[in-house]
Amino acid sequence: MSPAPPAARVPWLAPDARRAWVALLATVPASLVAGFVIGFVLARTDRLDLVDRVQFDLFLGLMALFFLLYAVLTWWVFHRRDRAELEHLVPATTPRARWARVSLVLSGGGSTSWSSTAALFALGVVVYVAFTPAIRTTTSTLLVCVALVVTGWAVVAISFAVHYLRSDVSLGGLEFPGDEPPVFGDYLYLALQISTTHSSSDVSVTTRRMRRQVTRQTLIAFVFNSVIIALLVSALLLASPA
Repeated sequence: MSPAPPAARVPWLAPDARRAWVALLATVPASLVAGFVIGFVLARTDRLDLVDRVQFDLFLGLMALFFLLYAVLTWWVFHRRDRAELEHLVPATTPRARWARVSLVLSGGGSTSWSSTAALFALGVVVYVAFTPAIRTTTSTLLVCVALVVTGWAVVAISFAVHYLRSDVSLGGLEFPGDEPPVFGDYLYLALQISTTHSSSDVSVTTRRMRRQVTRQTLIAFVFNSVIIALLVSALLLASPA
């Protein structure tokens, strides 16, 4: 493991819990403003009969925004750092104090927990929409469902990229082709390969522990690619203008 640079500093947003809380705190004001504006418009146009449907669409849209913010913040924290910085950053972002562990649990439980949460939430929403004719015929609902699935898929990929980075720095288990030391982009490449092809491609998985982690992402990717997207496409095909 290469030595950390003397002046290396850990970004404040490096811990998973902080990124999750920042994304949440940014989403809450947006939800309040959007809810007020939409409620005002519906009241002025005498369309209060649409309140329930609009609230559902707003909730899904805000979840998609939350997933998007979390993915963007994660990318911003890790993507420009060289190997030495990453090796210094990873141990420093592992929660050790009790308050940090509690915060991690309250915010969702860590990088791969976020991926599972995104997949399960997207699955539940798409199943509900696909089997509820009154909802799946609404264009706005279908659009926010698409946004939710896309951002959820992005969270799965980038969360596992962080997880592979942390596991490889701490315990090893991955061998990348070439002589350059792997950086975050390489781990994201691996996560995207597994999410799209269910294969680690030219990256060698050398330990049993890492194989279990790859298997976990493969199963989540299967749920996304074979179940969630299939149900969403079915809902789109069955939809008619509201």
